[in-house]
This record gives sequence, C-alpha cells and structure tokens, in this order.
Amino acid sequence: MSCYSNSNDCEGNMVLTDVDIRQLLKENKNFISPFNENKLSAASYDVSIGSVVYEIAVTANVVTLNDQPSIDNGYTKVDLSEGLILKPGQYVLCPLAEQISLPDNVIARVMPRTRYTRMGLLLAPQYCNPSYSGTLSLGLRNASPNNVMLVPGLSIGQLIFERLEHQPSENKLYRNQPDSFYQDEIEFVGAKFGNELSDEANQVYEAMLRKLSGEN
Repeated sequence: MSCYSNSNDCEGNMVLTDVDIRQLLKENKNFISPFNENKLSAASYDVSIGSVVYEIAVTANVVTLNDQPSIDNGYTKVDLSEGLILKPGQYVLCPLAEQISLPDNVIARVMPRTRYTRMGLLLAPQYCNPSYSGTLSLGLRNASPNNVMLVPGLSIGQLIFERLEHQPSENKLYRNQPDSFYQDEIEFVGAKFGNELSDEANQVYEAMLRKLSGEN
C-alpha cells in the first residue's frame, strides 16, 4: 500500500519505496534537492559528501558543554577540492551535497553504506524529525589502520524515509521548537546545547573548572 502526504489512510509507520519517494518529489521538489534518479534504490536514497568538511580543532583546554562560545569556535573548515587524507582515528563532520525538506508526517534516518563500513569508515547514524528542513552534517570516523582519501561526491550514507501512523501535534513539530538549532541549516552549524544542561550539571561543571584552575 502507498499513501502520500495528504493521506490519512496509513496504518503504522511505513518505510517509503522508490514509488513513494518520487510521489513526494512531485508534491515538493525540495523533498530531496538536488535529486538524482541514479541514487534512488528500492527503499532508500544515497547521500554524498559536499565540497567541504569540518574538523574538531584540538585545544589544550578541557571542553565543557556549557561553554557555547568555545564550542562554536572549535571547528576548522577544510576544502575538499584537492581531497583530504583522513588519518586513522580522525573524525570529521561532513555537510551533505543534498538538502532535504520533510513533510510533517515523515521522518528520515541516515544509515551507513556497507562498502564504507567494510573499509573501516564509520558513519554516525542520524535521525531527522518530521518537518525538518536543511543540510545534514554527518559524523565520519576512520576506524581503519590506514590513511584514506576523502573527495567530494562520495556517497557515504543512505536516507531511509518512514511515514508516521498519525499526524504529530503542530506544537511538537521540529520547526516549531525553540531549540531547533539545525532547522533550515545551509551553512554548517556545530553542536548546540542551549538549555540542554540542568542546573545541577552546570554546577558540577563550574566546580570542576574551579578545581582544575586551582581555586578553592
């Protein structure tokens, strides 16, 4: 059974097929942009590395999750036009060449592709909330003992779409959340914690920092 974004006849979450994905593209050309038919499989769509990646900068300081300015400044942009040698153990964030725009009743999951996993390149799976729109940045780690060259356009992951059994509440949609830091992301956005940390967690962080600095 196929059901589309304006249908209320779906029962249970349903993984979308190539037929469903094409139908959603007819309804919204920005569902996957740019779209390439050759990247479409029976129930997934391959996504690829864009023209840059971001390294997490090495710092002599202890990283604390309540120091947002330091986190924001902790990334180094790397142009992939001449490739990048990814060293063993190195981790980079890869903005995708594609953008997606999800309907209110569709989620997406990004999963690794087997051929890269078997090379020791581990892609961090990622979940996309219904109503999400933007450019995903995926974590990629070289778990192999070898240097591996990254170049633009490598199809490192695959998007799997699921239609929800029921329409979510409007106020719970990702686009309507005050902490939807990655909504409509085009340029890279690093880790954002906002009000994620409890007062207790912040107090512990402050106590640890005082101890590290030698304060009583």
